Amino acid sequence: MYSWENVATRTVQVYDTVMASELEDELLSRLRRYSSCGMWAGKLFCCLMVLVHLWWRFLEWLQPRDGVDEAVDWPSMREMVASAAEGPLRQRQQQSHQQQHNHSQQQQLHQQQQQQQQQQQHRPLNVTDDGGG
Repeated sequence: MYSWENVATRTVQVYDTVMASELEDELLSRLRRYSSCGMWAGKLFCCLMVLVHLWWRFLEWLQPRDGVDEAVDWPSMREMVASAAEGPLRQRQQQSHQQQHNHSQQQQLHQQQQQQQQQQQHRPLNVTDDGGG
């Protein structure tokens, strides 16, 4: 039965397989592979491949690879599902940790204020009598 979920799953599998496979950059190995596609189609594919390769070399010369920013790796579907499931739990844990941290800061501030008050109560009053009058 046809479903978009099935299509998406198979598409992700294809992308993961392609990204995991080693890339062959040698033109000759590609041409050998394309030439085995048929008598006329193989030759046509090889001609197109040579043109595409020359176009790629021209673009590399025009804008070197070192001057182009690299794309960020996107998380896999499994990582996205796992992070989505952990999201609310992680948020609650972070909120709880933040509340504990705020509470401990408030306690420290309260203790400091109490200590300051006690120190002020135990200080002798320095009353100077000028004797004037």
